[in-house]
Amino acid sequence: MKLLPSALVAAVILTGSTCVAGVYSFDVAPSVGNAGLANTYASDGTTFAFAVFAPLTDSVGSDIPGSDRWQIDTGAGAVTVEKPADYGRSATAETALNALFQPVYVLFPALSSVTGFSGKLEKSTIAGNPNPLQSILFFNSQDQQIGSLSVDLSVASGTFNITGLSGVTKALLPAGKFYQQLGFTAVQAVPEVDARSWVAGGLLLGAMVWRRSRC
Repeated sequence: MKLLPSALVAAVILTGSTCVAGVYSFDVAPSVGNAGLANTYASDGTTFAFAVFAPLTDSVGSDIPGSDRWQIDTGAGAVTVEKPADYGRSATAETALNALFQPVYVLFPALSSVTGFSGKLEKSTIAGNPNPLQSILFFNSQDQQIGSLSVDLSVASGTFNITGLSGVTKALLPAGKFYQQLGFTAVQAVPEVDARSWVAGGLLLGAMVWRRSRC
């Protein structure tokens, strides 16, 4: 490896990434915040919002033809965590994220590239959807769909899991079900030390770019 003079090394900044993970158990009340709101179950920047398939609008509020896409439903209320039993779906007392009537976006931290996504359905076998076989959709930061995962909403306490994702910044949960648990793994960009800390005797003792172990 060719070593760089110290005058050039001062401008080199190391970059890196680290693995992060989150698990949201909606059947356990959060230690802080309103237990009835899904967003209080995530302290890492992840948020939940209702989604709608609709056209984009122009500067005067008119629909743009052919622009229909999944987007946050700004007219909907907050995503809630409730008892499926209150809707006649289960005799047990657990709580779960309510996506019964409308799909829900899971919006991941802005600097994360999600590599895996998993979850667990409520205990009821009621699908709440004419076709119980639905798909969880995955999108990148440009709102382009880049993956999907089939899930059978009629399976009580059914689980799902997918790995090998890349560039995912949001997931869309299909309507018709309560979700008892969700989880993800991701690669998170992190700042590294200035390259000058790697300089000894005016010479760079490492590579120009160092990347931590990947997920």
